[in-house]
Amino acid sequence: MNKTIIIICGLVVMSLLISSITLYSEDVEYNENLPRNVREQLNKLKSYDPNKRKQAALELGRIKHPSALEPLIAALTDNDNLVRYKAIWALGEIGDERAVEPLINLFKYRRMQHGSIREALKKIGDAVEFLVPALKHKNDKIRKESATQLGRLGDARAVEPLIAVLKDEDAEIGCAVTKALGEIKDPRAVIPLVSYLNDYASKIRSCAASSLGEIKDPRASKALIAATKDRDLAVRSNAVNALEYVGDEAMGPLTEALNDSHEWVREAAVKQLSKRGKLAVEPLIIALNDRKKDIRYAAVVALGKIKDTRAVEPLIGLLEDKESLVRWASAKALGNIKDPRAIDALGALIKDSNTGGRKLAVETLGNIGNPEAIEYLVEALGDSEGNVRRTATAALGKIKDPQTVRFLIYALTKDDPYTRNAARKSLVNMGELAVEPLISVLRHDSFSVWESAVSALAQIGEPSERPLISALSYENAYIRRGAAEALGRMKTRQMCESKDKPESSGVEPASVVAFLIPLLRDRNPQVRKSALFALGRITCQDFGEDPRGWQKWIEGRATYRE
Repeated sequence: MNKTIIIICGLVVMSLLISSITLYSEDVEYNENLPRNVREQLNKLKSYDPNKRKQAALELGRIKHPSALEPLIAALTDNDNLVRYKAIWALGEIGDERAVEPLINLFKYRRMQHGSIREALKKIGDAVEFLVPALKHKNDKIRKESATQLGRLGDARAVEPLIAVLKDEDAEIGCAVTKALGEIKDPRAVIPLVSYLNDYASKIRSCAASSLGEIKDPRASKALIAATKDRDLAVRSNAVNALEYVGDEAMGPLTEALNDSHEWVREAAVKQLSKRGKLAVEPLIIALNDRKKDIRYAAVVALGKIKDTRAVEPLIGLLEDKESLVRWASAKALGNIKDPRAIDALGALIKDSNTGGRKLAVETLGNIGNPEAIEYLVEALGDSEGNVRRTATAALGKIKDPQTVRFLIYALTKDDPYTRNAARKSLVNMGELAVEPLISVLRHDSFSVWESAVSALAQIGEPSERPLISALSYENAYIRRGAAEALGRMKTRQMCESKDKPESSGVEPASVVAFLIPLLRDRNPQVRKSALFALGRITCQDFGEDPRGWQKWIEGRATYRE
């Protein structure tokens, strides 16, 4: 019995294969009268290989021969997704209106391709005129998708036809129509949409509220405010979001929405309040007590952007919130507000068990930029984590107070290259306050530390020049060498001095050259090398280690200036 079944199945499969081979190998009758390239692509369109069919549809779209119309329409039902995409595109390229109905009928299937269908219709002709009749199609999916695509087109000609079908008994279609009207943003749709805020179907009320928010017409304000108390969650949420364009009269409803039973509505209220600046500070402070962490977080972020000092104490309270996300957001917000009342509370976070929390507290103290934070930042310089130490070093550089310099100099001498780099940047930020301490660091026997000090002095620029010139005569060779190196690296010195170029800022180049020349006879070879480097950078000349050549350059410059 089993053998008989197997034999019968085998015969059926063989029969199907034979018929398929016949189907795919037989040329259509009219192929002989077509150009060769068209015939080839039409035959490939019948291939077993989907890649060949896809390529054939693509080529037929490029060729645009009218004989490809029917085969490409047939390819709209191909079992391969990419083949269908290429067929849709190709029909748009051919531009024959006979493809319109098959394309619109495709709205019944495969939602991912609907955008491609819209684009094809636009290429064929007036897509609006093609889609408007489809609003009355007997198929629900076609009516719905036609409305959706009319909205995407954004053409005002579709407004009246869409309003005419607003009473469609299907809630899905009604929602698609209201969304389309919202996308078109035509004021003619406001009154019909307002009336639909009282529709029996909650889905349509929800979509109407959303669309009115898109149109932003004042005539809808009262209806939207009323909708914030709708019995349906989605309607309330969309109505609250739609109040974005409504004026101060929306403050009351938005504040009331913070007490809504559902977090979506409360979250929408916080989002809208955050856009209203200082008017929203008190309601947002109320939202800091919400039971949902995401809402507390959103309120914290909003208050941090508004930067009103009324929020300082409530935000300090949230530094002890059970959720780390809220604690850290509160720290950032306090850093934005920059109120010194937060310093002690943030300083306490430096002992937090979480590395990220300590780092954020340190960073925030730097953003506040008040000298009262220095003791906490100095404490953080001894943290066990490099990230925290580096952040503390950077934070100290933001507080331009003389007492921070010695701590930054200490950080500059640390073995950790990242901390050292942060200290260098901070010292540069300190400017003139850091110059003399940095010159003292040039005596350090670590090349990395010496190099960092040289780099910082060069970056500070003009305020470093005279102190560095004085340092050229110091007894310590490391200092003489570093001073010469820094003078050569200064950005103000990187411009070659000539008759055609403007003077650099700070000390006159010839004066600097005069102080560098004696170092060409220095007993230390590294000092001589740095002096020669600096002379070359300042003058763009190369007279070697012979002082006479450099002296002549000075004399020539004096003659020119006279």
